[in-house]
Amino acid sequence: MTLIKGIYQAKRKILEAKDIVISGHRNPDGDSIGSVLSLGLGLERLGKRVFMVSQDGVPKRYKQLPGATRIIRRASGAPDLAISVDCGTKEMLGETFDIFKKAKSILEIDHHEYRKSFGDISLIDHKAAAVGELIYILLADLNIGVTKDMALNILTSIIVETNSFRLPNIRALTFDICAKLIKMRLDFYKLVCRI
Repeated sequence: MTLIKGIYQAKRKILEAKDIVISGHRNPDGDSIGSVLSLGLGLERLGKRVFMVSQDGVPKRYKQLPGATRIIRRASGAPDLAISVDCGTKEMLGETFDIFKKAKSILEIDHHEYRKSFGDISLIDHKAAAVGELIYILLADLNIGVTKDMALNILTSIIVETNSFRLPNIRALTFDICAKLIKMRLDFYKLVCRI
């Protein structure tokens, strides 16, 4: 599936859904937490009822991120849409996959090359440096203006996943997205020092 087709299908499912659960992998890192938070805060701007889940909670180093206190360890019910971020397999979701099984649709957003698909919709780009890149692209396609809080979370995702821009997974688009986010008067140095 092409990235464009994945974005189109993801956008359609998001717009149709009312209740949405978003979760990253067990033992979350900055890409997982930053992606959950930026997407969750963005979808709330569309009027969606969003539940941001992390089975293992939020690691101490990410507790200062905007929206981090809203992350819960479990969700219940049967959401219209369950979205996984930064998960190459359903096992990476741990116990959170139980709520995914009850969802009407599952959307996977990921950048890992070696993966085992488990959703009915996939937004996958193996060339993306971080899932945060894909979240930024999806939010732009949904015409959701990125707030300063969302920008901090996306930057966290990218900074952590690229080891502060020192890994070979970086591409020109990575820097382009970061430049746009930093122009929002974010304190890049302070963010890097905190995470």
